[in-house]
Amino acid sequence: MADERNDRKNRDDERELGHAISDADYAERQKLAARRDDLAGPSPSPLERLVVEQIALNWHMANCATATAARKELDAKRVEYHERRAARAHRRLMSSIRMLATIRRLAAPRLVAVMQQNLTVQSPPALDVTPPPA
Repeated sequence: MADERNDRKNRDDERELGHAISDADYAERQKLAARRDDLAGPSPSPLERLVVEQIALNWHMANCATATAARKELDAKRVEYHERRAARAHRRLMSSIRMLATIRRLAAPRLVAVMQQNLTVQSPPALDVTPPPA
């Protein structure tokens, strides 16, 4: 039941992601999805998934704004506008990356505590140190 809900949520997220970058082609969407999956890791928490999604979108927005600002046919005023847009997108990207790092850093002590609880310590067998019979 939970897997079905997660699959449905993933499909909805991908649909929303597709609408957010509707002007991008299929290869760009695939690249964005691969980047998102790489950042998320093997078993991300719901909060990590949310922040990773934000990172992927901010990365895309920053790249689009930078590419638009680099177009040769734009006049100086429009170039300045797109450079400011790229700078804002880059700040949002860096902020979301910091947020993911903070989430993972705060989750690390909990993981260590769980691992320590599950760790069973076995002492080595006692050594026989009696001298051999003479």
